[in-house]
Amino acid sequence: MTPGRTDNPRVAVARRSSELTQSAPTGRSRWLKRYFSWLPEGRSLPQQTWSHRHAQIVRFALAQAGGVGLFGLIRGYSVALCVIFAGLVALPAVLALWDQASRRTRTISATVSLMFASATIVDLAGGSDVAHFHFFVMVGVV
Repeated sequence: MTPGRTDNPRVAVARRSSELTQSAPTGRSRWLKRYFSWLPEGRSLPQQTWSHRHAQIVRFALAQAGGVGLFGLIRGYSVALCVIFAGLVALPAVLALWDQASRRTRTISATVSLMFASATIVDLAGGSDVAHFHFFVMVGVV
């Protein structure tokens, strides 16, 4: 009997299966690696690019705040309630403008502002199915 060998068939099968997993990649794993190489890697944007996009998104969020207030007035809600809804959307957008906050905090604040805009528009529209499409547009923006 040679060293490292055994007559136990279970040990022999386990040894062969581990040898197979350590061998060259199969056709399927090569295909998966090739497929995943086309997907984005999820890196952070360079600071200059992020700053430009973030400024545009925050401007859009502040415009959404004004639009939410106006939409509420058009729908017949009280001025006080429209101011509250507009403030709910504007407050996170204003936080996103604060330079001393971290990049992550500013990004999350802008996103929250846009999502609040979607939620308030759906509420002001009485839950209309068409108003829900605002969420899909905002997901594309963020």
